[in-house]
Amino acid sequence: MNRARQDRDTLINQAEAFERDIIPRARGEAARITQAAEAFKQERIANAEGEASRFLSILREYQKSKDVTRQRLYLEAMEDILGSVTKYVVSPDVEGSIILNSGSQIVPVPDLSVPGSVQPTTSGEVSEGGS
Repeated sequence: MNRARQDRDTLINQAEAFERDIIPRARGEAARITQAAEAFKQERIANAEGEASRFLSILREYQKSKDVTRQRLYLEAMEDILGSVTKYVVSPDVEGSIILNSGSQIVPVPDLSVPGSVQPTTSGEVSEGGS
C-alpha cells in the first residue's frame, strides 16, 4: 500500500512539474506568435496606406497635367526596366561587326530591317536568325 501511494505521489509530482514547465512555454510561444501576427498586420496596413497615398498624389498630378504625368510615369517605368540592362546603341549605317569594350569582343551586327534576323537564344543572348 505504501509503495502504491509513493508511486501515485511521484506521478503527481512529475505531472505538476511538467505543467509548471510546459504551460509558461506555451503561453510565451502564443504571445510571440500573436506579436508577430500583429507586426505583420501593421506592416501590411502601413504599406497599403503608403501605396494609396502615392496613388492619390499621382492622381492629383495627373488631373493637373495629364500629358506630363503620363510621360513621367512612362519614363520612370523605362528607368526601372532598363536600369540594370546593358544597352548598345548602334547606328543603322554600321554593317558587319562591331567591337565592344568588353575584352574586344567582336559581335556580328544583324540586319534589323529583316524580320526574324535576330533570335533570342536559351542563354538569353541574341543570335542571328537565318533560314
